[in-house]
Amino acid sequence: MDNYKLKKDIKFRDYQIECLNKLEEHYANKDKGIICVPTGGGKTIIFSKFSEEKKALIVSHTEELVNQAKSKFEFVSSKNCGIVNANNWENNNNVISGSIQTLYSRIETKEFQTLVLDKEFLIVDEAHHFPANTYIAVYNKILKYNPKIKLLGVTATPFRSDDLELKEYFEDMIYNVNIKKLIQENYLVSTKAKIIRIPENLAIFNKIPIRKDKNGI
Repeated sequence: MDNYKLKKDIKFRDYQIECLNKLEEHYANKDKGIICVPTGGGKTIIFSKFSEEKKALIVSHTEELVNQAKSKFEFVSSKNCGIVNANNWENNNNVISGSIQTLYSRIETKEFQTLVLDKEFLIVDEAHHFPANTYIAVYNKILKYNPKIKLLGVTATPFRSDDLELKEYFEDMIYNVNIKKLIQENYLVSTKAKIIRIPENLAIFNKIPIRKDKNGI
């Protein structure tokens, strides 16, 4: 798979190719996993290319991400990606980008069952949200209809503040590249931090006028 290319003859980055190869190797005999790629590292490009020749449902928690997944998939592929959200239910494509809220709201419908029956992969964008009740409910319902579906999580932040381990759901870390490596290889720009000193006497802020409403709040 060293010849991965995007349309317009744009080449994948080395670590993206490495990740794609790891994904193919992993899912040859396993059913669950997660990849971690920093923001700006092209996570969406990676899972879009991975799903190009598969039947996949991509799940996201915002409209922006739902539309981004469709856009990136159609950028790397000559195929179309369907959309499932509050205003659309396009289930005639092999790859669907769907809103978790919409899927959850239709979880008991025949439409939902038809949508997931033939899918080989459930791809969870921003997978650190997966332990939320809506995701778990949707995933369990998908398993009921399609017990052989494989699960792939994609995230830049594989840790949650509430200590719910993603390993419990995704089992294996398939690929993990850190931001330092991508900065060193000039894929991401270096960060600069500035310290803003706050006056010790915060009473000066009492002099700043605050607009109040008609109730004095």
